[in-house]
Amino acid sequence: MSSPSQAAARAFRAGRLSDALPLLDRTGVRQPDDAVMLAELLYLCGQPSRATAEVDARLSDSTLAPALRARCLSLVAAVHADIGDLDAALLAGREAMGVADQAGDPALAATTAALLLERSCDRT
Repeated sequence: MSSPSQAAARAFRAGRLSDALPLLDRTGVRQPDDAVMLAELLYLCGQPSRATAEVDARLSDSTLAPALRARCLSLVAAVHADIGDLDAALLAGREAMGVADQAGDPALAATTAALLLERSCDRT
């Protein structure tokens, strides 16, 4: 039998966001990777305020792994872009890209760079 976080991760990867969110949302204590996934799910399910609160809590942890920090910063950039604050979105996106590079995860670095490029094109 799998844990709620494993089931949520499978549902998330399969694109079943409305199935994944309650699996993580109802669990109490979270590992950092579960907390970041919850923040992403909250954002994608239209709850940016809760997502931002979750991300803020994670970003205050100086021991957060670079890959998770980059995902958090990408989410911050997305929220800023959604509300029309493109300067803050670009700033957070640049920071996310730098941290993603430090993480040594080529897929994360590429995704983060693509999101930053998309947001920089929104300025024109």
